[in-house]
Amino acid sequence: MEYQSPNVFISYSHDSQAHKEKVYKLSGQLRRAGIDCWIDQYDPIPIEGWPKRMMNGIRDADFVLMICTRQYQEKLNAIDQQTPGNGVKWESTLIMNTLYREGTLNRKFIPIVFNGDDKHCIPDILFGHSYYDLSQPKEFDDLCKHLLGKLRKEKPALGATSSNQKLLSNKLPTVEGEFFGRKTELALLDEAWSSPNTNIVQFIASGGTGKTKLLRHWLDRNLPKIDTLLAWSFYSQGAREDKQISASPFFTHAFSLFSSAQLSFSSEEEKGDHLANLIRQENCLLVLDGLEPLQYAGNGMRGELKDRALRQLLRSLADHNSSLCVITSRITVYDLIDRKDSTISHALSNLDVEDGVRLLKSLGVHGGEAYQEEHEQLSEAVKEYQGHALALFLLGNAIHTYFDGNILARNQLDELIGNYDGIERHAFKVMQAYQKWLADTPELKLLYLLSLFDHPIEKSVLEILWKKRIPQLTSDIHNRAWKIAIRDLKEKHYMLFSHDNNDELLDCHPLVREYFGNQMRTSYQEAWDQAHEVLYEHYQQVPSEYTPNSIEQMQPLFYAIQHGCAAGLCQRAKDEIYWPRIQRENSYYMYHELGAMSEDLAIIANFFVKPWEELSTTLNAEEHPAMLARAGFDLRALGRLQEAKAPLSKGLDLQIKLGEWKHAAGIANNLSELHLFLGEIKRAKHYGVMSIELADKSEDLKSQSMFRTTLADVLHQAGECEQAIKLFYEAEEFHKLNQPNSEYLFSVEGYQFCDLLLDNVIKNPEKILEVIKRAQHGLKYAGDKQLSIALNQLILGRAFLIKTTLTAPHTKTAGKPNKTRHLIPSETHPAHAVPPSTQKNKDLSISNNWIDKSVNRLRSSGHKWFLPSALLARATLKRLSGDFSSADRDLTEVYDIVRPSALKLYLVDYHMEMAWLLIAKNNQPQAKIHTQTAAKLVNNIGYFRRKEALKKLEEQLS
Repeated sequence: MEYQSPNVFISYSHDSQAHKEKVYKLSGQLRRAGIDCWIDQYDPIPIEGWPKRMMNGIRDADFVLMICTRQYQEKLNAIDQQTPGNGVKWESTLIMNTLYREGTLNRKFIPIVFNGDDKHCIPDILFGHSYYDLSQPKEFDDLCKHLLGKLRKEKPALGATSSNQKLLSNKLPTVEGEFFGRKTELALLDEAWSSPNTNIVQFIASGGTGKTKLLRHWLDRNLPKIDTLLAWSFYSQGAREDKQISASPFFTHAFSLFSSAQLSFSSEEEKGDHLANLIRQENCLLVLDGLEPLQYAGNGMRGELKDRALRQLLRSLADHNSSLCVITSRITVYDLIDRKDSTISHALSNLDVEDGVRLLKSLGVHGGEAYQEEHEQLSEAVKEYQGHALALFLLGNAIHTYFDGNILARNQLDELIGNYDGIERHAFKVMQAYQKWLADTPELKLLYLLSLFDHPIEKSVLEILWKKRIPQLTSDIHNRAWKIAIRDLKEKHYMLFSHDNNDELLDCHPLVREYFGNQMRTSYQEAWDQAHEVLYEHYQQVPSEYTPNSIEQMQPLFYAIQHGCAAGLCQRAKDEIYWPRIQRENSYYMYHELGAMSEDLAIIANFFVKPWEELSTTLNAEEHPAMLARAGFDLRALGRLQEAKAPLSKGLDLQIKLGEWKHAAGIANNLSELHLFLGEIKRAKHYGVMSIELADKSEDLKSQSMFRTTLADVLHQAGECEQAIKLFYEAEEFHKLNQPNSEYLFSVEGYQFCDLLLDNVIKNPEKILEVIKRAQHGLKYAGDKQLSIALNQLILGRAFLIKTTLTAPHTKTAGKPNKTRHLIPSETHPAHAVPPSTQKNKDLSISNNWIDKSVNRLRSSGHKWFLPSALLARATLKRLSGDFSSADRDLTEVYDIVRPSALKLYLVDYHMEMAWLLIAKNNQPQAKIHTQTAAKLVNNIGYFRRKEALKKLEEQLS
């Protein structure tokens, strides 16, 4: 039977515009969770009339959500009285009649409260029934499960004794050999596990040090105490620090484990917060092993996380966790550096000498006959290999297998050939010896085959390679010999293991894969290419649909592109898979339908020799500009702004060489916006001027208009307002030529112009009316474009907030400067609350409604880069209203958004508004620190739009 989404009707009262927005947001969240929800805002003028529409809606709904507030309760209780608004009264009559017919049995009507205090507003007839308080994080998820029929758990058979059901998922790699030492680390984990003050522990060490083995041992020892476990290894997707991987498989697995009803999110941050809430409510021990592929690790990089959802998850758990999160990585997670009170970072050292000796002895290694002589010889070997756990394990097994366990025979191992600098070279030295000992054997060929993959591999896939009889790799080796090779690498050499306790899924240590992969690529390039081509052909045939619909269904195609590019078939991989089957050509399916920029970036990384600068020569040269632009787009969308510069710059140069003026103008415009976000105003000017010159060459009216507004906005931020205004009006003339029915700029371009006009209302108060008119025009032309709607709502909110200050009194207290008129980063307004008056209160209320709408819409539609502007405006409004805690929350969110990507303009705005808030709280010392930080940034980056506002702030403090 085909699944039918539940039909849900929401009954609520129009208490305020803000309340209506909350209901609108709730309905949107439910729809994204797969629940067919309806509210009156979707159809404000039903053709059948309201009475019939409500009757049909309640009758046909599987569930009716009743949003209970004081006004809702009053209207429901006033059925026989004359009060404004008949919707709730009509709906309540239908609801009570339905309950009467059912004999008060209720499966349909569900009370909802947005605030725990409103539970007293639940109608008496439903007071004894279940309700959901959506101010509690877990309640929304439970509501979704209720509506989707997933809340009810299957009743287990009655057993002889009761036992607690555990939720355990352990995806850590299998690690061979006995465990020795690490008493300090085990004690640290035990202490952190029992301490309410420690939320995250991260172990930092190079590859092969024994991080995973430590976790495996501690988990095995404590498993009886653990009720809920989520352990995940990112090594299963590749272990190189420069490897581009996605965190999506982890999130997909986690949401499945916790039976999350919500699977789509308006932003990556919302996804991270949602998982953090699920982990907290399940008291889940979270283990993340091998995090380095998701961190920045190049020269000058600090170890920041590349994935925004994962960053938000960890920062949220660092702030509040009901259990413990344990991380292993080769690099410290920089995003947790400001969470030192709740996070422990521990550098895992190599094995000490005594534990290294014990490890060698456990593998059957010995020295001289006398105890003291043997101990000295074994200790010398441990020191020689610097206590590197993997190296000692491989060495001990090799000595036992090939030299009867005599440790002195290690001197027969050749010196390592090649440029290996890290401590891993000790392990590579032993692998080099194995390569020599296993020459021309199926075992060595099997190690080569495993190096073709950066993830655990099924035996069935290896069999495809065996059957192809690839020269120098799989020719002349029979099936039985392969099986013996698997057995010997597992049981004799301990270089192969079954992944996740599945004998059909094979894996090896990432360093083993790295070494033998380099050797094969160097010595057997032709076999390397042929093997990858076989895998390319195989994986592209795996999906049952030509164009799979989900990331999970596309995974074989991702593998196909990876192997195709490794085989030197980049053009085929692009033409046969990436463009037609993944992106669905010009529909850009990964972005528009799946919002999967992280996965898209991981795919296109395969076309690069050096991310994100040098593309493979096996991709046609004419394809390079588009692929570079795609990389830049993904990087920018993911908040990786510094990395986005390189592909966009190179793409711009190529488009200019090709004479593609319109495309080149678009890239130059993107670079101008990018540099402006980063506070690099001179570079933003440079690319802004270039974009206009290229747009004029293209003679494309839309580009000529849009790109002038980009440069005008840059000039505005630089404090060059007269030139900016001139350029905006020039852009508007091009806009009218392209859009004859629109007298004003709209969308982002209209927002930028209004942003400038709002800065000039002190000198020209009448401009406030023009701004309001322009914003209303923008709303008219916005259609269903969420960003355009939200930006015009923000302009209206800011305009009405500024309007409250235009008639503020100019009085001064004795000997003190007037405190009622001061500039802050984004508004003209007083430093403290405005004097109460009917008109001012009305304007403040209107401002609050518009800004709230803008914040909610920007957040729900995922437009992260504009959200700080709306949050800053709301923080200002809350401060002026005396709601300091709400202002503080908004400013904290601003900082969390802008700090990881170093958005310096927003950072200035944050510090200045925080200074005003601290002044309002009478905390001048801290306000001075924020002011000094802002002043330094303003001067360093040339953000002279804030120069006058900064001067006012400094005067206030002096």
